[in-house]
Amino acid sequence: MKDIAQYIYGEDCSKCKFLEPHVEKRAEEMGIQLEKIPYSEVKDMEITSIPMLLWDKAYDYDWIIALINDKN
Repeated sequence: MKDIAQYIYGEDCSKCKFLEPHVEKRAEEMGIQLEKIPYSEVKDMEITSIPMLLWDKAYDYDWIIALINDKN
């Protein structure tokens, strides 16, 4: 069974747009199914910043960058 991660992004967020293809590629390499969810659909959740990666817990921008760079 594949792990599932949710990538929360803002429709007008330049960081989100920049990271999205890198997150998709890394998720594919790691065998993770990635669900992309716009922030407007999850405003009621306690999202403190975007982009946000929800995997086994919530990960912020800096952690996502480290994941892409394989520093985790």
